[in-house]
Amino acid sequence: TLLLRRISSIISAHIAEIMMYIYERSEWPYFTWNHKEIYPLLASARHEQGRLLGRMETLGYHSS
Repeated sequence: TLLLRRISSIISAHIAEIMMYIYERSEWPYFTWNHKEIYPLLASARHEQGRLLGRMETLGYHSS
């Protein structure tokens, strides 16, 4: 059970790090990003958004 508690605490610490508010991070407000990684993700999200809107329109919902 000691091993399980240790693993649990490691996982909890990792989740807490992920769940930080953006202003709590040490690199705030000096951000860097790799546009070669971000652009495909944004393009995919935009594509899925368009598909969702198309499906909603077939159900009678029309965005303004």
